[in-house]
Amino acid sequence: MHIDIHLAAKLKGSLLEDILISPLLMPKRRRLTLITRLLEVSTQRKNKEKEKSAATIQDLIDLYINNHASYNNKSWESIKYTLNHYIPPDWKDRKAKSIERWEVFSFLEGIRNAGKGATCNRVRAYLKVMFEYAVERSILDASPLWGIKKMYKTTSRDRALDNNEIKYFWNNFATVINCSKVTELTLKTMLATGQRSGEVRHMKTEDLNYQNLIWTIPASISKNKKEHRVPLSPLAIELIREAYQLHKKHDYIFSSPVKPNEPMDRHAIARPVANFSKKGDIEKFTPHDLRRTFTTHCTRNSLRRDWIKYVLNHSEGDVTAVYDKYEYDDEKKSIFDAWAGTLLEIINSGDEQEEEKTDVVNFLLVEKEE
Repeated sequence: MHIDIHLAAKLKGSLLEDILISPLLMPKRRRLTLITRLLEVSTQRKNKEKEKSAATIQDLIDLYINNHASYNNKSWESIKYTLNHYIPPDWKDRKAKSIERWEVFSFLEGIRNAGKGATCNRVRAYLKVMFEYAVERSILDASPLWGIKKMYKTTSRDRALDNNEIKYFWNNFATVINCSKVTELTLKTMLATGQRSGEVRHMKTEDLNYQNLIWTIPASISKNKKEHRVPLSPLAIELIREAYQLHKKHDYIFSSPVKPNEPMDRHAIARPVANFSKKGDIEKFTPHDLRRTFTTHCTRNSLRRDWIKYVLNHSEGDVTAVYDKYEYDDEKKSIFDAWAGTLLEIINSGDEQEEEKTDVVNFLLVEKEE
C-alpha cells in the first residue's frame, strides 16, 4: 500500500502512527478507518486546488467570448460589450461558482425596474448561454440562471416616422446632437436603402459593383445568411460616395471615427439616435425604426408588397423559393428609385430652391485610389 507523505503529514495521533507500520498488521476496522481518512484528506486537497484555479466571472466572460461567441454569433462584439457593461463590477473578481440564483434574479430585476425591460431580457439571454457554456466545459456544476424566466414581456414595435419626422431627422440630426458625419451618413443610408444597421455598417468597397451600381451584402453579414443584392438609387449612391470620401484608405465605407479600418459600432449608432430623441423635437425612435419607416412608406405609396419583400431580403418559407434563383434586380431597383424620389420630396418639401440632382457618375469616385 503506497502512502502519500503529504497526506500523512496532515494526519495526527494514532492514525499517523498506523501509517508507520504495515497496514497488513492492522485490525481490519482500523485499516478501513485509515483508508477513509486518507481519501477525505485527498478530496479536501483537490477541492482546495480546484478552488484556487476556479474561474472568476471575468475569466468566464473572456473564455466564453473568445472560445464560443466569437465563433458562433456574428453579434459577439455586442454580447461582449453588454456583459462587460451591465455585470456588476464587484462580481467580476468573484468565483463564477459563488454566484447565487437570487443574486442574478435581483440583478436582472434592477435592470427591468430601471425601465430597461428589453435590455433585461437581452442580458438574461447572454448570461444564460454563458453559464450553460461553463457547465458544458465542467467549469460549473449548475447554472445560476436555471429557472429564471424572462422578466419583461416584449411587444412588436410599430414605430415609423411620418413625413414631418423624416424631414426633421434628415435636416436636423447632425446639428441637434453634434455627431460625427459618418454617423449621420450611416443612418441616412439605412433610411434610403431600408437595410439593417449591421448590413450598412459592414459595407465594404469590395461589396460595391461600380458598373451595375449594385451593393452585394455577403451571406456572412445578412440576417438570413443569404447573399442579398441591393440596386442603389442615385440618393443612396451620393450618401455612400460622401461616406467614402471621409475614409478613402479604409476597407469599410462607414468606418469608425475612433477605430481606424473597423466598421461603426452598433452603439455608436444607437446612442446618438437616443440622444436625438431626447434633445430634438421628435418622438423616441431607434435605428431599426428607419427600416420600418422605409417599408411603411413604400407600402403606403402603393409599391408592390411582394417586391418590397425582396428588397428587405425576407426569407420565404415555401418550396418554390428553394428553386427560384432569379435576383429580382429590376423589380428591386424600381422600389429603391421610387422611394428615393419620395424621400427627396419629403426632405425638400416647402423649400423654394430646386432639388439638387445627384450625379450617378460620382459613384465611380468610390473606387479606391491606387
